[in-house]
Amino acid sequence: MLKSLLRACHDDPMTGAHFSLDRTYNIIRHYYWWSDMKSTIKRYIESCLLSKQYNVTLNNRYGHLRLIAPPEGPFLLIGIDYCGPLKRTPR
Repeated sequence: MLKSLLRACHDDPMTGAHFSLDRTYNIIRHYYWWSDMKSTIKRYIESCLLSKQYNVTLNNRYGHLRLIAPPEGPFLLIGIDYCGPLKRTPR
């Protein structure tokens, strides 16, 4: 019964949406209560494959730094840092 409730509130059949933990919790708490409710909802959402696939966090960082092996000889690996265009200042 609990799983069908979570499915109905998280996997909204009308919109096809997979709501966040807070939104799903707020929908359910208006009508139901059980002990350890929020953690049960959280576990269900964390196990939802579609939520994992499509709900991408907005604060992901791009370009992780990686160690580069030293080159075998001179000028086999050249790097450059690029920044710009920069605004001209009075100084």
